[in-house]
Amino acid sequence: MNRPLEQPQYLERLLAVAKANERGTALVFKSRGAWQSLSWGQLLQEIDGAAAGLAKLGVSPGGLVAVDGEVTSRLLIVAAAAKSLGAHLVAVPLAASQEELDAIIANPAVQLVIGHGRETVAEWQRFAGRHRPVPIVFDHVTPDSRSPGEGIVTYAELLALAPRHGWSDAPVTRSLRLPTGLAWFEETTDWPGALESVLDHWLQPGTAVALPESHIAAARDRAEIQPTVWLASSRALERQAKSFQERLPDAGRVTRKLVDNALSPGAAPWSRFIRWKLRRQLGLGRIAAVHLHLAPGQAISENITGFLLGLQVNAFIGEELLPVAGHRTVSARIASYPVAEGAR
Repeated sequence: MNRPLEQPQYLERLLAVAKANERGTALVFKSRGAWQSLSWGQLLQEIDGAAAGLAKLGVSPGGLVAVDGEVTSRLLIVAAAAKSLGAHLVAVPLAASQEELDAIIANPAVQLVIGHGRETVAEWQRFAGRHRPVPIVFDHVTPDSRSPGEGIVTYAELLALAPRHGWSDAPVTRSLRLPTGLAWFEETTDWPGALESVLDHWLQPGTAVALPESHIAAARDRAEIQPTVWLASSRALERQAKSFQERLPDAGRVTRKLVDNALSPGAAPWSRFIRWKLRRQLGLGRIAAVHLHLAPGQAISENITGFLLGLQVNAFIGEELLPVAGHRTVSARIASYPVAEGAR
């Protein structure tokens, strides 16, 4: 598990960024087919309310909060609230074994579970029933916004559990300023450092985080919103590289030869249009850089290198620029997609 920032350091950084950019866009996400956005002022109030609810459920500094599922807007907000209280996040792999889940529930330091999806929450409820009662925050939309079972708290119920701490006394306003960067994130807790990565990147001035409606619809949503930066695990890029290859024209066709030529090093100037069109279809039209996160000792694969090189996308591991886009280096701080006026 990556070591999170200790409280009050994370909370202090969150408050500083939020109060300095109260009307700027903080979060862009898709819900029920429509793009929505939250300003930093709105987001801080959501995190404040979630933190008050988590504290009421027993989350305290130094405790552990297990997080399991796709990284959605609500899951991200509740995770940020837990960090603001000084709790440590434990990312649970989607395919965790019964032994692993048993060990997590049996650990007395685990104070709460955040789960996405009905099946995930039902599984945690069964394990908690065999060991000890552990509150479960349910990140899913129910028809009546009510809990689907005993010991399970919905997002709406979490916000209503206790009064806010008062971290933001500003009136709730819609986003009015566009962010200078829109960081795309389509991950699950299969990536151990997923939450730590996005929560830390969030606090860089001028950066909003964009999330898909669901993991399955990520490619479609990315193509719609055209982000400027992509925070990606190697698994996500491998999946995208494979999908890209599957969508290419059949070998031997004229269109395939044109595409292959456009993706080859030293391609003719006229092929830039083909490459640009491919990037747009993949949601990479505005991408200035991919920030790739590898596990310790993991090497970047040839599939990922070929994918990024062909589309001329800059990639970074930490501060290091990978040699995949030749001499082409573009600033990541460029104009972003205009969704700052709330739901589209």
